[in-house]
Amino acid sequence: MMNGIRKVWEFYRKHGVRLLLLKLFRNYQSPGISYVEWRQIHGHTETEREAQRQYQFSNSALISIVVPVFHTPERFLREMLESVQLQTYSNWELCIADGSESNTVENIVRRYAVKDLRIKYRHLEKNLGIADNTNAALEMTKGEFIGFLDHDDVLDAGALFEVMKVIEKDSRTDMIYTDEDKVSTDLSEYFDPHFKPDYNKELLHWNNYICHFLVVKRSVIDRVGNISVKHEGAQDYDFILRCSETAENIVHIPRVLYHWRTHQASTAVNPQSKLFAYESGKRAIQEHLSRTNENAFVEHGVGYGFYNVSYQVQNQEMVDIFVLDNHKVSNPSRVKKCVKSIRKTNNYSNYNVHVVGDFNKICWDTVTSSYVVFIDSSLTSISEEWIESLLGCCQRNYVGAVGGKIYSANDTIYHAGIILGMNGYAFEGFPREKSGYFHRESLGQNLSAVTWQFMMAEKDVIGDIVQKAGGFPDDEVDLCREIAARGRAVIYNPNVEAKQIFRKRILKKDEIQNEKAVGVKKVEDPCYNQNLSLRSPGYYLQK
Repeated sequence: MMNGIRKVWEFYRKHGVRLLLLKLFRNYQSPGISYVEWRQIHGHTETEREAQRQYQFSNSALISIVVPVFHTPERFLREMLESVQLQTYSNWELCIADGSESNTVENIVRRYAVKDLRIKYRHLEKNLGIADNTNAALEMTKGEFIGFLDHDDVLDAGALFEVMKVIEKDSRTDMIYTDEDKVSTDLSEYFDPHFKPDYNKELLHWNNYICHFLVVKRSVIDRVGNISVKHEGAQDYDFILRCSETAENIVHIPRVLYHWRTHQASTAVNPQSKLFAYESGKRAIQEHLSRTNENAFVEHGVGYGFYNVSYQVQNQEMVDIFVLDNHKVSNPSRVKKCVKSIRKTNNYSNYNVHVVGDFNKICWDTVTSSYVVFIDSSLTSISEEWIESLLGCCQRNYVGAVGGKIYSANDTIYHAGIILGMNGYAFEGFPREKSGYFHRESLGQNLSAVTWQFMMAEKDVIGDIVQKAGGFPDDEVDLCREIAARGRAVIYNPNVEAKQIFRKRILKKDEIQNEKAVGVKKVEDPCYNQNLSLRSPGYYLQK
């Protein structure tokens, strides 16, 4: 009761009475099908499993699965063990390090190990904690690839087969992760699937979205070292961050191959069970950013295990802001409101504001600043210090453009990035006061594109695009593709917010094509997941 009251009060303090009332009383029905129905459509058949068992790999690498155990309940332990034994790929070893004081776990595991020599067991002299218990299991391994499995979770029968397919396809692969879901204590209900994007450097700064199932090549572990004891509780997050710094080819498998069991002691169902872990996670991110020469400040974000990263401005560089008034009817009052909001919502002093009819009216040869901002005259900026937020993010040497979050006048999300092939912007029409799919609307992330209605970009990159194309691109997706083609990332920063004065809709080329050609094969966006819908607002299951 008191916890609920506290949450309401905190929401009111942050967002005000209007959004609080909307949160309490606005109804929103999520589109799409249930996960139960989705599993019935997309689940593997026994025929497919048998085909996996019969498949002959050209190089059958040994995959070691490490499991630290500690007083694991018998049912959980047996189901974990049997989920490994049921793997359709057979060249594995299961390495179990047991920190339990009693012999209960040992007696169970040894009965399995006698019948299956691929199961290896070691009883530790004392419980070393999850980090060093895992390290003890790592010492037992002989495989070229190492997979990480929690003692109370289970693997999908095809997990190792799918991993091996990726390894066979590209020998450079040295870090692999899969989609996952949660499963009830008795394994009767599967729910809350996490369909992830391909490797997303920025998103990993804000959340350990990789999590399970993780497989890492031994050579990567040799370079980064074992699991860190000082990050106990978030040791997996720290390990993933360190591996990402040195891995050459990180591959995502867009299949649910790991089932995270929920029970009262697990963070899957009760995030408050390990509050210390979130502080450890924050520290792990901060240290990762320091190692990679990113000057940033990390704080806790929209929920447990989610963070907010603020990149610091390196120097007070000049910024040219172009207010785009390319509407059918010019409206000086609207332009005035937009410019007024720019001046009101930031303390940054080194900028100029220019009002132009369209992009091609900008004379790029006369722009002397290093960074430019495009903001449509239909918007008002509403977040404080938004220029600093954009600039700090954009000044990183691998970033080419940064876009913000835009709300409609009715307090729904208008833009939270662009998903290739989607018939609208990401989260378009989603209530502003609600939390979306794994908080993705509120997390910084790499995206294939962001709208040019509210964007900062490096001036030299834009100037080069304009010069070689003989003019400004006709489409905002084309602009972002050109930026990416020059080796620069496109970033979505949710800390930078604007709101529409009136609704203006820009239909993207991909969107036009998809509206006219129903059933045409869609472009797969590496920053999205092929199992999620391409109908806006997106991030829900489709058949």
